[in-house]
Amino acid sequence: MVSAIFFLVAILMMLAAVLSVLRARRQEQIARVNERLMAVAFLPREALVNPLQQSSLHDRLVLWLRRVGIHLSPAMALLVLASAVLIGVALGQAFGTLMALAWWGVAGVVIVLVPQIRYRQKVGKIIEQIPLFIDQVVRGLVTGRNVEGAIKLATEDLQEPLLSLISRAHKNVELGADLGDALKEAAQFHDIKELHMVALAIHGSRVYGGSPREMLESVVNLIRQREQMQRELRAMTGETRVTAWVLGSLPTLLLGYMFWVSPDYIGAMWNSELGRVIMIIAGTMQAIGALVMWRMIKSL
Repeated sequence: MVSAIFFLVAILMMLAAVLSVLRARRQEQIARVNERLMAVAFLPREALVNPLQQSSLHDRLVLWLRRVGIHLSPAMALLVLASAVLIGVALGQAFGTLMALAWWGVAGVVIVLVPQIRYRQKVGKIIEQIPLFIDQVVRGLVTGRNVEGAIKLATEDLQEPLLSLISRAHKNVELGADLGDALKEAAQFHDIKELHMVALAIHGSRVYGGSPREMLESVVNLIRQREQMQRELRAMTGETRVTAWVLGSLPTLLLGYMFWVSPDYIGAMWNSELGRVIMIIAGTMQAIGALVMWRMIKSL
């Protein structure tokens, strides 16, 4: 049991290393985008996202809990996570290592994966609502309203989840905040690039002049062109996605079939020391490969 725990820690460390590499690449991309914005839009350096600005682990945990809608303090969340780990250790001592690994897998899915999936679905719905919302704002501007009035008028026809986001930003404006800053804060909280562009268009029209209607029309055209290109890319890479899903799920399905057909063979392999090491290494490689292919599919 102790050796299995050490192997689990090693797996987590390798996954953390892979995530660190992916995060470094994302920060490099953000730095390149900032350079282009400074060259084209003449934005001040303090208005850009600083990829070197590191937040503490506590702040990241608080942000994630707020995003996924879990109303727990960071200390309570860590206590729940530690309790899940200790329960897995107790199950391993009582029923074996397989039971502990199964419990940790289920706990990870319930505690982390399910809230994250629900959050991404919420963000996807918000992105789908943004073009229609911008069209409503543009119609309000055509009738002679200012930007705040047009947004307030467009909010009346909105539905969740974009309704609560825009309503919160409008309340901040009523309390004295700038509209562009309020939308920028909401975009940063949910990490929505489309809302960033809306905030940038409104902020640019106020600071540098220009018609907000024309800027918003350009933004909505850009968003729709991007969505169309993404749909075309998904259609062209459909075969690649299916292949990745097959390659990612085939080893797990094959192992399940072998365990169902010949449980004694898998049990004997697990009970031997060398066989257990081989199976844990294979599971580690399978998890890393699935993570890499998932990131590749997500980037398409």
